[in-house]
Amino acid sequence: MEITMKDLAGRLLYLPLDLDEKIFLWLTFKGIKPVSEITAERRGNFFSLAKRGIHRKSKYDYNSANSRRIRGWIKDAGLVMMTNGSEWHVGKEKNKISESLKIIRKFDYDNEIKSGLLFGFPKKSVEAYSHNRIVKENDQIPMMGIGVEKYENKFLKDKYYTPYILYNVPLRNVEEDSLTAKKWADTIRKDIPKLAKWFEKKEVNRRKKEERAQKFL
Repeated sequence: MEITMKDLAGRLLYLPLDLDEKIFLWLTFKGIKPVSEITAERRGNFFSLAKRGIHRKSKYDYNSANSRRIRGWIKDAGLVMMTNGSEWHVGKEKNKISESLKIIRKFDYDNEIKSGLLFGFPKKSVEAYSHNRIVKENDQIPMMGIGVEKYENKFLKDKYYTPYILYNVPLRNVEEDSLTAKKWADTIRKDIPKLAKWFEKKEVNRRKKEERAQKFL
């Protein structure tokens, strides 16, 4: 039986993955991101717990029912995956996936750039991020992170695609490098409107939580 794009979109909605990882998978399927890294278990509140010093034990199991569902979708989408434990690198080209998996934990300038470009991030954002990783604080390029600060940026504060800026951007290149997020937003909104709605609602809630937390600092 032929598997249609509509079938894949519907199944993607209910995979046991975080919403941003579903977005990354779809962008990879559409050829917009060469490679995506996903964590093959729902992280849920892992990060908020970690901030409070609580470390929840991983329940990752490669052969679990959830894992098989994710792998089934990847296969049906015509994608290839390679793994390192619960970290899965997914794409269309084996050589790019292999390189991504090999260099992901190499933090020198050249490999940081290669890794960022393989993930489909804007070139100037990747270069600035890689630069900042190796220089002293006084020599760093001012950048905007992926948290609440992107909603405070003068250019981005009223853009529908601001939630899709899931990479750090140099402040001097916000307008240019946010076009990548615009392409991501336009793709998801057109192909899987329900996923876009869920993701954007989650981002609104996350923004409110971050803003409340900042008031108590």
